[in-house]
Amino acid sequence: MNVLPRKSSNGTVADFVGELSLDDVPEPVLDQLLLAVLDLSGTAAAAVRTPMSVLVRDYCANAFPAGASRSRLLFDGRMCSVPGAALANGTTLDSLDLSDGHNEAKGHAGAPAFAALLAVADSMPERVSGRDFLAAMVVAYEIGLRSGVALHRQVSEYHGSGTWACIGVAAAAARLVREPVPVDHALGIAEYNAPRAPISRCTEYPTMVKDGLGWASMVGVTALEMARAGFTGAPAGVLHESGRDIWLDLGSRWYLLELYFRMWSACRMAHPSIEATVALVKKHRLRPGQIRTVEVVTFAEATKMAKAIPASIEEAQYSLPFSVSSSIVFNEIGINQLSAEVFKDPEIQRIAGSVRLVADEEYSKLWPIRRVARVAISLADGSTVTSEEHESKGDPRSAYPPATMRAKYDRATIPFLGEQRSAELAAHLLGLDRQERIDGVLDSLLSPRVAQY
Repeated sequence: MNVLPRKSSNGTVADFVGELSLDDVPEPVLDQLLLAVLDLSGTAAAAVRTPMSVLVRDYCANAFPAGASRSRLLFDGRMCSVPGAALANGTTLDSLDLSDGHNEAKGHAGAPAFAALLAVADSMPERVSGRDFLAAMVVAYEIGLRSGVALHRQVSEYHGSGTWACIGVAAAAARLVREPVPVDHALGIAEYNAPRAPISRCTEYPTMVKDGLGWASMVGVTALEMARAGFTGAPAGVLHESGRDIWLDLGSRWYLLELYFRMWSACRMAHPSIEATVALVKKHRLRPGQIRTVEVVTFAEATKMAKAIPASIEEAQYSLPFSVSSSIVFNEIGINQLSAEVFKDPEIQRIAGSVRLVADEEYSKLWPIRRVARVAISLADGSTVTSEEHESKGDPRSAYPPATMRAKYDRATIPFLGEQRSAELAAHLLGLDRQERIDGVLDSLLSPRVAQY
């Protein structure tokens, strides 16, 4: 087992964690990372209004009191222990399906790491530089996403991000503290105690357990703390049992450049159907009253999200019929559509109830690398309009430009933070690589909101 910054017996992983500098990161990777951090912050600002976030922050503030380690909660200001803050922050980010992800890993490494690193950084009296924070985020993405790919080679069951992202969190936290750390033990403890997170169960029966991001944040931070205290862990299986090819290209293949970003607040599996529906509505200038029935042809995993009438934000984000209905009525799915009033809207319910989901064998073979759907809408006059094949936007094949990402951030933050604080936070985030200390970022992200909703 290895202690930073010594060489790693398991190949390159501990070396990468201990030795990575932001100077080693190519400019396109850094640019992508800064956009990702901006996007994660916007997601957090919108997510704090969800019942899921309110509940977990109240719980953690009481159940994880601050002791020797302490951190403020996202956009809340209350203090609790670092693992408790990581749990609350990660669960807040998990409450809205708006953060980045990776097709091959089938999940999200950035959100749980961002949540955890904010807690760790806020607990360090000497603070950290922006470059160290960003380097730790690089570690989180590159280790976490590879862990997801490795895990899904090992097992047939589709696991939520919490199962594997905690390994990236532990590695990133080790990079951030910048002191001798038994990295292999920390990663082993994190993997061994990771949540199982059978995500397909949540897509079929949506609840607040979602993708397990909060638990990934807490497990990763706790694993590092325990390893620093001398607790030992078995070697992480994803580093040894799934093919070394996954790990040999650390520092040459950048998974960060393979991220997708989301514009719709819905499970990524619903996005090609949303894209196809929005395109049809715009092309034919359809009005909700014209719609009789909708047929969605897509990959099998997406058709499991079949509940038509949601009763909660969680059900809405995992409902393909609701996503399609909202796309027709509002031409979008954002935080404003995730409300009880919208769920009860008669037109939303009528259209959602008319949606028929069909699994296509060829589309199913393409998943998860490609996510494809086509939509046919039958109209009241007896005619039918059919879309072309659509894929999820926002990945490297159809990347959103920086201006679009900034507009998404503004929509998410201004209603809850106000224009001034939103702009100040964006300036801090986009200039993180030039900041000797990140006090300003931490204060902007961890202080209570000033705008009301």
